[in-house]
Amino acid sequence: MCDEMHDIYTFELRWKEELACHRGGQSVHFDYPMGASDRTVYFPSTSRWPFEAPAWAQGHRSEILKALTSWCAAHQVALVVDPEASF
Repeated sequence: MCDEMHDIYTFELRWKEELACHRGGQSVHFDYPMGASDRTVYFPSTSRWPFEAPAWAQGHRSEILKALTSWCAAHQVALVVDPEASF
């Protein structure tokens, strides 16, 4: 099964080329273009995070990234930390 950190965060594919990350009734969405031949999730860089992450996620970037890395590996999806990525 997944490690404990991944159990705190759940991920859901959304219809609008998004991957939603949920925790305790809160969510944040990442770009996940599905029309391309390669499946890639784009995760905001550390410099962008403080300005765009929702309040609940502000202190949890590393935890979310760790859980998302695990999810991407399990689903054979590439993960790119991108300074241009947004929520």
